[in-house]
Amino acid sequence: MYSRNAGCKSMGKTAVKYRGNEISYAKLYSKAFEYARAMKAMGVAKGDEVPVCVSNIPEYLYLRFACSFIGAVIHMVGTWFDPEYLEDILNNTGSSILFISDDKYMQIKPIIERSQIRKSVVISLTDSLKTDEAGNPINPYEDLESPFHVLENKLDEIKEVSVKEILTQHEFLDMGRNYIGKVLEKVSLDDLSAITYTSGTTKPGCPKGVKQSNRSYITFARFKSSDVSGLPEMKNMTALSIIPTYAHTQLSAMSDVLFCNCTFCCEPFGDKEFFPYAILINKPNYCPCPVGFWIHLGKTFAGSEYFKKIKMPYLMLPEVVGEELSPGEERFLNRISREHGFGTGRLPFPLAPVTFSIGGGTTEGGGLFTTLYRSLQEKKPMYIINKAYSLGLYPLKLAEVEVLNAEGDYCGLNEPGLLVVNSPGNMMGYTGNNQEGVYVSDTHGKKWLNMGTIAYKSDPKGSIKMKGRSDDYTNLKDGSFFPYFRIEEAVAKDKRNILSCTVVKNPEGNIVVHVEPQPDARLSSKEIIYNAAKRLSPCVPEEILGRIYFRFRSNEESFAMSSSGKRNYSALKYEREHGKLVSVNELLSADASYSAR
Repeated sequence: MYSRNAGCKSMGKTAVKYRGNEISYAKLYSKAFEYARAMKAMGVAKGDEVPVCVSNIPEYLYLRFACSFIGAVIHMVGTWFDPEYLEDILNNTGSSILFISDDKYMQIKPIIERSQIRKSVVISLTDSLKTDEAGNPINPYEDLESPFHVLENKLDEIKEVSVKEILTQHEFLDMGRNYIGKVLEKVSLDDLSAITYTSGTTKPGCPKGVKQSNRSYITFARFKSSDVSGLPEMKNMTALSIIPTYAHTQLSAMSDVLFCNCTFCCEPFGDKEFFPYAILINKPNYCPCPVGFWIHLGKTFAGSEYFKKIKMPYLMLPEVVGEELSPGEERFLNRISREHGFGTGRLPFPLAPVTFSIGGGTTEGGGLFTTLYRSLQEKKPMYIINKAYSLGLYPLKLAEVEVLNAEGDYCGLNEPGLLVVNSPGNMMGYTGNNQEGVYVSDTHGKKWLNMGTIAYKSDPKGSIKMKGRSDDYTNLKDGSFFPYFRIEEAVAKDKRNILSCTVVKNPEGNIVVHVEPQPDARLSSKEIIYNAAKRLSPCVPEEILGRIYFRFRSNEESFAMSSSGKRNYSALKYEREHGKLVSVNELLSADASYSAR
C-alpha cells in the first residue's frame, strides 16, 4: 500500500486534500501508524476483520493503511444495507469494535445496538478540517456547500443517545500512546486484505461481499504505471472519487493514485446533486465516477445559469466507471466537456472533439479495462482502425480475458457470450454462501473467473464490449436466446435525439425499453419512440416483438440510481407506471403522421 516513490523527497508531497487541508505523505503514514498502534492496543490482531462504515474522509485512508500495517482485514459496509443483513455482517466479523463516521451513526444506531458490537469509534467529518486560533474547525467552502450539506460535529448528540460505548477519534488514539508491543506485521500477497461490496442491484439491500487479497490492490496499482501499461504517466495528478467507500472501485482508485505519488481528494458527500459542486471544490485532474453522476453534471451545466459560464480547465481525465456510455450519452457529455473547456489547462493541445474516457471492470475483477479518450480513438483514420469494428474496452496487460459461449468454447468476433477473466487481481471469492458460479471452465478444462456479464469481442485486437448482465436475454422457441442489448443498440442508434436507453423485463414478462431524450432533441417524444419502433421491427424476432413496450422518461425524471451511483435496474423492473407504457405493435399500427422527418 506504500507509494513506490515514497522516498525522502516525496514524503513532503500532498497525499490527501480535504476542504482546504493538505496532508503530506509523511503525515498520512504517521497517522496510519497511530491508528495501527491504537488498534493493537484495543486487541485487533493480524487476520481480524475490522468493520468500517466511514464516509470518504482522511480517516478512511488512515484506517485502510492501518489495517494493512497490522495485517487486519478492513470490512467496509454501507448504511443502506438491509437491517438484518447488516446486523449479520457485523456479527459475522467477530469484532466488538466498529469504526463509523458521525454522519452515518444515527442511520444504523438500532442495528449497532442489536449487534455484538460493544463500542464504536466515531469519527467526525470535522476532525480533519483546519482550525482557527481558538481551535474551531474551518470549512472554506461552507457557502458553496451549505445549500446541500453542513459539516458539523455530531459526537455530543451521538454520545447522549447511544446505549453502547462511544469513543472519539482522540480517545481512540490515546489508547495507543503507551502501547509498546509489535505494530507492523509480516503479511503475504495472498492474505485477505479487504472485503467490499457490489452495487446490490441484483438483490436490493443485500449486495454481495467480495474478498480481495493484498496481491489484487498492489498488482493493479503497479500495472497501471506508465512503464507497464503504456498509458500516460499519472504525474502530479489530483484525483477525486466520490464512489461510496464500501465499493471496491473506491479502494482501488485510492490505492492507484497514492501508489503513483499523486494526490487524493476526500469528498464525504457522494450524491449526484452535489457532484458538480464537489468538482468545483476539489478541482481534480482525474475523476472516476458512474455515468449517472456525469449525466446529472452535464444537465446542470446545460441548464443552470450559475454553471453556464464556468470552465473546468483542470478536469483532464473525467472517466466513466461501472457502466458503459450509450452513444447518446457520449455525444452529450463530450459536447459539455468542449463547451466548458475540460482539461484545456492541463493538456498541451485541446483534445476536442472529446475528453471523456471509459474505465471499466467489475468489483470482482478490479479495473481490468481502460480506454483513454475512447471517442478520439474511434475517429482515427481508416489506416489505424478498421471502421468495420468499433472500439470497446481494452484489457490491461496483466489480464487474460475471453468470451465463452454456452458450451464453453471461445466466441468469435461480434459473437455474444459470457465474459471471463484470469488475472492477479481476481477476487478470492464472495463472502457467505455466494460461491455458486464464481468460476467456470472452458472446453479445454481451464478455469476462469465468471464476470456475470454478456460481452463480445469487437475487433481483432481484443477490444471488449460489455453488454449487460448474463441473464439479460429472452429464450426463443428454437432454443436460442435473444440478448436485450440488441434492442438497446437498435434504439440508441438515434444518438441525436436519444440520450439513454435501458431494457428490462418486468414481472409480467414484458420487455420494457426505457428511453430518455437528448436535452436538445429535435423530435417530439412520439416521433422518437415511433422511429425507434421502426428500427426494432426488422431486427427483433417476431415472437417477442409484441411483448416489447416503450417507457418514455423525461430529462427531469431521468433514471433512478442505486446508492453506488449505478443505474437502478431493480427499480426499473418493478416500476408500476403501466399507464405510461406504449407497445411496439401499437406504435407500428398507428397513424404515421409523426414518422421520421
